[in-house]
Amino acid sequence: MAKKGKWFEDKSHTVLTDLFPAGTSIHSEKTVPTKWEGFRKVDIGIGKPGGFDYVILECKDEKSIGPGAVDQAVGIREDVGAKNAALLVNGRVSKNALKKAESNSIKVFNVIDPDDDRIRPRIWVKVITHFIWLQKFRYSLMFAGQEHKIYGDPNEVYIEPGKTLTQFVKDKWNDGTLSREIGIHSYSLEKFYMVTAPLLGIKTAAVDEIQIEYEIIRASYLSKVELSKGVGLYNIAERIFIPSSDFISFGPMTLEDVLKGEKMENLDEIEGAAFIGFAYHVE
Repeated sequence: MAKKGKWFEDKSHTVLTDLFPAGTSIHSEKTVPTKWEGFRKVDIGIGKPGGFDYVILECKDEKSIGPGAVDQAVGIREDVGAKNAALLVNGRVSKNALKKAESNSIKVFNVIDPDDDRIRPRIWVKVITHFIWLQKFRYSLMFAGQEHKIYGDPNEVYIEPGKTLTQFVKDKWNDGTLSREIGIHSYSLEKFYMVTAPLLGIKTAAVDEIQIEYEIIRASYLSKVELSKGVGLYNIAERIFIPSSDFISFGPMTLEDVLKGEKMENLDEIEGAAFIGFAYHVE
């Protein structure tokens, strides 16, 4: 009958083998001599048992891990004379266990693999998304230095067949012509157009300059995105992910996911964001 948690020991061994340089001595479960002329089982060892750089790793496939697991790792470390010890866990570690681990110089790692349903821990990173957009604009249609008396909804003003003033402004925004800086700006284009606005009572009007005054605003959201691809170890205390695979990926993340995040008024309060993105495009 297979030992309970043997699959997790094998998984951890594979992750460590991929993580360390080729040629590193990493043994799986082994009976190791103790300093007291006895023997103890070690789940995983790095280096030669009894050597000055020998490190043991105890594997725990449990939903919750308490201080007892730390005591066990400390005891084995002392018995076999290992340089150090660590815990590789497949569950949540209590605060008391983490405190005890720190006081005994025991590092605690989650094994991470989003593609393995047996691996419980998941990791996320903070993402800041800045939505920057043109909130509103006003227009002036000029000819020979004089402003036409054309006012009203820019969706009803056509500067050419099928293209409204609103679409004109969107195109200038999307191609980067208009400023992305927060605030009020002006833009003008000197070009001849025959403008029509039937619903505003304008059949045709010659225009040689379009003037736009527009306001740019920003909204920032702090969200979390989950690691979706990538294998490795997560140092729980130091909050560091150490990948053993060549490729890692986060997401996907939808617009709805972003908008579920916390709207941030003071960006100085945001710390530790792994990704910062900007959304400009307008359909």
